[in-house]
Amino acid sequence: MDAHEAILEFQSSPEWMEMQMEFDSKKAGAAAIFAGATKVESFGFQLRKDEPLIYPQKPLGQVSGISFYTRGLDKDAEFAARLGALVLDAKS
Repeated sequence: MDAHEAILEFQSSPEWMEMQMEFDSKKAGAAAIFAGATKVESFGFQLRKDEPLIYPQKPLGQVSGISFYTRGLDKDAEFAARLGALVLDAKS
């Protein structure tokens, strides 16, 4: 069985169907978050503590208790809507 066949087999499995139903049930709440977003903020994190630090400087701050080392440019509400559509698309 090649990789494509394995994916197709998994997508017809009960596990896949359960994951799809769970995704669909959470979709409405996530859609509301993206629809109401006025901006998107981006941060650079180092999540793996067992790897050498990739950022030479001290953390700039924390988001949800996780230190961030870089900060990207804020994006507008239009970007948030496009990001939401991508994230909520089950095929992406």
